Amino acid sequence: MDYLVELFPNLPAYLELVPVFIIGLCSGLVAFFSDKTEQPTKFYAFKSIITSAFITIVMYGILSATDIPYLAKVAIACAVGFFGVDRAIEIVQRLIALKGARTTDEVDSKYTKKDKHNGQG
Repeated sequence: MDYLVELFPNLPAYLELVPVFIIGLCSGLVAFFSDKTEQPTKFYAFKSIITSAFITIVMYGILSATDIPYLAKVAIACAVGFFGVDRAIEIVQRLIALKGARTTDEVDSKYTKKDKHNGQG
């Protein structure tokens, strides 16, 4: 393996993408079978699977600029690839609200009340 790293210095970085790509393909396949709105055609299946894998790879690339652990990056990227950006953001908001046992409106209202008392609002 050392000789491969000498020949291809970025090989470890590309090997990290292989599981992300495979999970992206699988999530695209599952998303295709769970979507009942369109007629199942081969082209639609191919488009769904490749789009999900591409979004997963791009999201993982964006997350690699952070200090998040590898498995968290993979999980977030695959969630976005499976659910889509809008649905994934909604799920994260719900999880944050469950963690704090309050809604995001209650969290936002706390800051707006504070600004009003300081004469800024």
